[in-house]
Amino acid sequence: MLNSHEIQLYKTKISILTIPRENFWIFKSGVLQILYKLIYKMEGNTSDDDDDDDDKDASTVASVTSSSSSGSSSVEDIEVDDDGLFFQLAFTPEEVTLMCSTKLIKKYLSNPLKISNDPNNLIGSQLLDDEFLVLQMLNDGSNIGKKILELTEPLSMNDISIFFISNYFSDIVLIPSKQKQKAFHILEQEQLNATSSKKNELEERTFRLFKSSEVKPELNRSIKLLLTGARSGDSVEVLKKTAESLTKLCTEETKMKTKSNNFPSYFAITRTPTEEIGLVLPSSEREQKKLNYSKSSILGSSQDFYYPLFINLKNLPIDLKGIVAGVASKLLRAGLNEMSYLSLGKSDMSVRKMTTSIIKTSNKITTTTMPKYFDVGLNLTDEMFKGHYRNNKHHEEDIESVLKKAKFFNVSKVMLTGSSLKESEEAIRLANTYTDPIIYPKVSCTVGIHPCTVLEFEKNDNQPLNHLNDLRQLILKDDTGVIKAFGEIGLDYDRLYHTPIDKQQEYFKLQLELACEFDLPLFLHMRNACDDFITILKPFLSNSDNSSKHLKCKRLLVHSFSGTLEELNSILKLEDEFPNIEIFISVNGCSLKTEENCKVASQIPISKLMIETDSPWCEVRKTHHSYQYITQCPNEFYPFEYIDFDTLNQPVKKGAAKTSNEFLPVRQMKSTNLDKVQLIQGELDPLIKSRNEPCLIGFVAEIMSKLKGVEPQVLITTCYENSNRLFG
Repeated sequence: MLNSHEIQLYKTKISILTIPRENFWIFKSGVLQILYKLIYKMEGNTSDDDDDDDDKDASTVASVTSSSSSGSSSVEDIEVDDDGLFFQLAFTPEEVTLMCSTKLIKKYLSNPLKISNDPNNLIGSQLLDDEFLVLQMLNDGSNIGKKILELTEPLSMNDISIFFISNYFSDIVLIPSKQKQKAFHILEQEQLNATSSKKNELEERTFRLFKSSEVKPELNRSIKLLLTGARSGDSVEVLKKTAESLTKLCTEETKMKTKSNNFPSYFAITRTPTEEIGLVLPSSEREQKKLNYSKSSILGSSQDFYYPLFINLKNLPIDLKGIVAGVASKLLRAGLNEMSYLSLGKSDMSVRKMTTSIIKTSNKITTTTMPKYFDVGLNLTDEMFKGHYRNNKHHEEDIESVLKKAKFFNVSKVMLTGSSLKESEEAIRLANTYTDPIIYPKVSCTVGIHPCTVLEFEKNDNQPLNHLNDLRQLILKDDTGVIKAFGEIGLDYDRLYHTPIDKQQEYFKLQLELACEFDLPLFLHMRNACDDFITILKPFLSNSDNSSKHLKCKRLLVHSFSGTLEELNSILKLEDEFPNIEIFISVNGCSLKTEENCKVASQIPISKLMIETDSPWCEVRKTHHSYQYITQCPNEFYPFEYIDFDTLNQPVKKGAAKTSNEFLPVRQMKSTNLDKVQLIQGELDPLIKSRNEPCLIGFVAEIMSKLKGVEPQVLITTCYENSNRLFG
């Protein structure tokens, strides 16, 4: 593994200093001195007497490091002399991290460090006790995520504290100098095979720590960063411009607690002895102008941007072992093999995840808030998501793909509906399977038996109470809390060919009696049966002592509402009769078919409204009256640039079937073609024609926003808050 053509170990010892950004002004002068020393050396100037002393000390460090080696030929093969001027400076809105030689930090930052070491100071900076050695791995720009994991996982699993930097030209691991021999022994023994698609121990350990400490990684698509570098021959110029910009940054204005807007919120510059300057820059031209770099001096494309994945580690130890590798493992399993790591410190940790999608957030949308959706009705247990259509197998199961697309299009939460005992069991299993908060929406579920399938109560040796007890046991055994509602139960008089009225009513009552045993909201189904629905429901809503059964939870959702205005008002008036209850109404494509449907939907109070897809059913079709309200992205509901895949890098063939979705930057195709499609690198998996998915919930939001005359973000936020209030 230790190949001198790919890996180099520099002998100079490095220290790491973290500074709250608001207090950087205290350290700025010393940092600039280090930076100008670097410029002076890179310009080829001869060192003065003072600098000669530095070089001698650096040589001494190198000599000591070499002589203390145990004679491992592998280490000696990759160990190289350096000029002692490794330099990395990184800014986030909260923190500044400086990494450079211990000698330089102690020489130029001695005074502010003395203040920092005073127990009474409030600066909040920290110089790590350990010194580090720089292990540099040259890269070709591919499989960066895999290399992060390969370099850091073996060390982290052996309790070696490390720091990781992804530079434009290389990947850098900082290893504690006192653990050099142990680290190289570990790396020499490791056989770095292809990363497993399964969870590894480090990943599980990392996310257990996150969970116990209530740390939640958050992807922010409103911020875009570029991983780039200075062109050959322009490094000195870039360093000078950086120094000039730092000179203007946070002088007494920060001390007086006024905001400084003359330096980017996110920035990193890295210099190694063998490379040009590496940079992390904001993608915004306005932000880049603050640095005054010449465009001709900078490499890379402004389109290859990164989204930041924030992990707030303020309350965790600064020497966490394996955080980078643990997070990288999870991202790799999500198919994201290009990522960059910017900085780690007491104030903040930022892992940079490069978008592997060719879909870009649109700069045409002025809203600063990304939409956040809760799909409260998703039939993920349906056979279509397993590739079966009318008993014919068309493609492999794509449940994971469906959830990933939903997450990409800002669906934060989904609730899977239980329509039978078997499907309720499956919904629980799925909710406990797809739990990665970075990759998937948060998945919860309901438990209950749909009115169209209640005859299954009579198939269990014709013992309905035994079947009911099986349902009870599902809820009692839910030790992970994924069951958020009791349902889908109710009445459906539109489909009596499935179940006659008397049986629907009998088992609606029976399930309501079971619901009284648990503190769960109701997830209700009502089609063309409003009077009987209300008559059966009322006794369970009462607090009267004469009522034998009372619902512990008096909150309920009537989902997929497609009734009349009179029926809507009758349901909502139950709150007047029973002031202790709270009723919500959800809509989907089936709620918005006709002009009359749309008029009724517009009358649902926004304080009572939720949205859903009821996937794979209830899509908004071209024949629906509501279809006219959907617009092509970018818009507030889908702030992404549109891609026409039919014209992307290829001429349109005459008579060829259109494969691009009309509104979203994703392809769609027949179910029989899904396993045959060849995707462009970074492309999302296609949609299936006539199969609804949770990622399409934005269509319902857009329609309801226009029907009600409510601003998009108000509609989206209110529906999300309503859903959280009921289901959490």
